[in-house]
Formats: sequence, structure tokens, C-alpha cells
Amino acid sequence: METMEKQQNFLPKFFSFMRDSYEPGLHFGFAALWFLGLIATFVTINGTPLTWVVSGKTLFAILTLFLVLFVLRCVDEIKDYEYDKVHSPDRPLVVGSVTEDDLFAFNILSTAVVVFLNLFLSASLLAIALLDILYGIYLIWVERFSPKVRNSLYYSLLVTYPVNILLSVYTLFFFMGEYGVGFKPDQLWVILAFALAFLHYEFSRKNAWPQHAKAGQRLYSATLTTPGTLLISNLFALLAPLIILLVSQPWLGSSPVMIAGLCLLLPYVCTLIGTVCFVRSRKKPKVEKKVLMPFANLYLVLFYLSLIVFGAVSNRVEFHLF
Repeated sequence: METMEKQQNFLPKFFSFMRDSYEPGLHFGFAALWFLGLIATFVTINGTPLTWVVSGKTLFAILTLFLVLFVLRCVDEIKDYEYDKVHSPDRPLVVGSVTEDDLFAFNILSTAVVVFLNLFLSASLLAIALLDILYGIYLIWVERFSPKVRNSLYYSLLVTYPVNILLSVYTLFFFMGEYGVGFKPDQLWVILAFALAFLHYEFSRKNAWPQHAKAGQRLYSATLTTPGTLLISNLFALLAPLIILLVSQPWLGSSPVMIAGLCLLLPYVCTLIGTVCFVRSRKKPKVEKKVLMPFANLYLVLFYLSLIVFGAVSNRVEFHLF
């Protein structure tokens, strides 16, 4: 009877957790922008002209990114439990609306869907997606049994960031398989640019003026200082579009391509405005929200969108069913 009740409650719990902790529309959009931005850039810098094809396989790959990111959200919920009890007491695992068993079950369901989707793509893509998921789950035990990883933001970043990079590697393998092209070193520069763009977001969200920081809060500014963290995060923000510009060289193209290339500079506007607002917030005795977060989020959106626009202008685009 109890087992039957758990089965009946599973899907409502699953969708409730996803709605409250993952915001499906927002995160699907993020996964789509990430994937399409990468593919657009790979097509553009290929050398030999390619037609950018958007198809059902594109949707399957985007859904894979979306679900892998959801698995990683479940992993974070478990990993951060002790920290969240103090600093985020409204988290679902802390308040008891889900259990660890529920979260592992959500991961199993999501992984099963990832396997199903990638059966229509390729064995290599399935292997990369599963490697990312398994590594993410492995991090739960790494953090529990390694005080260095558990207590240091830098060790934690070092061991957790591969899950982010693997999603870009997944996208690269999708591109090479679907377009029948080989590996080129410039593709690694593109992946580096995407990694730096996300590091800008990572360092921005963990930066605060000392008077605004809560006791025990995990912040890069606690060791790098607030101005130092701001400088590093802005350096990441500066380098990401710059790398894409140097690799793609829009100034060698037609007038529309050159104009679209200028769009790659738009994320800098977010960084500039965010920096000004953050510096001004120093004088306030109390800040309710992280000042840099909205601008770092918008930076990522504009970075991905500018690449999609640039790719659409630079290449022929076709839409296929599959």
C-alpha cells in the first residue's frame, strides 16, 4: 500500500520540484541558447562553407542538455544540504518536500529519458551525456569525503566545472557527427570562450561587499576581496566575446556579417552597467538581492543570442524535420 502511494506521488513530486527549483521554461531556453550558440559558431568558423541545419535532432540534443542540467540541479540539492540548512533554509530538501531518495529517483528518470533521446543520435553522444551524469553524481561523494572540496570554493570549482565543459564537448561531437566534419583546434577556443562566459556568471554571483555578506556565506570575495573578484569576473566577461571575434574574424566578411559581428560586443554593455550598479551599492547599508546577478544572467543571454544572430547572418540556415 505504501509503495503504491509513493508511486502515485512520484510524478507530482517530480514536476513540483522541477517547477520550484529548476523553472523548466527558463532552463530549457538557457539550454537552447547554449546549444544553438555553440553550433552557430562551429558552423561559422568551419572554413569550408556549411549550411546550418536545425532539425528534430537539434531538439533532442537540446533536451539532453536540459535534462543533464536538471540532474546536476538535483545533485547540487544533495551536495549543498548542510550549507542550505543555514543559508537557504527554504530549499526543498531542507524543508522536507523531497528526500534524497526522491532526488535519486528523479535522476534515474531523467537519465532514462536522456538514454532514449540519444539512441536517435549516436553512441558517442550517449556516452558523453552518461559520463557527465555519472561524474555529477560522483561529486556528491567527493564533497562528503573531501574536506578540501567541501570547504574550498576553488577546489570545488576545479572538480565540478568539468560537468559544464562536457556539455560543450557533447555539442561539439553533435556538430562533427551531423555535419561530417573533423576536429579543428579553433573549436577548443570556442569551448574556452563559453567556459569563460559562464565563469563570469559564477564569480559575479559569489561576490559581495563585506558589509552585505552573511556570516559563513561562500563567496570568492572573502579571499580575493570584492574589487579583486569583480576584476576577475569582468576579465572573464571581456575575454569570452573577444576570443570569438578573433576566431571568427567578422571583419573579413560582407557588410551584413561585419554588422552582425558587432553584436558580439553587446554583452559588454551588461558588464559595464552591472559594474556601475555594484560599485554604487557599496554605499548602501543593506542590499536585499545580489546586485550583479541579473546583469551576469543577461550577459550570458546576450552572449549566446549574439552568436546565434551572427551565425544566422553568416551562413545559410535550413529547417528539417529530422
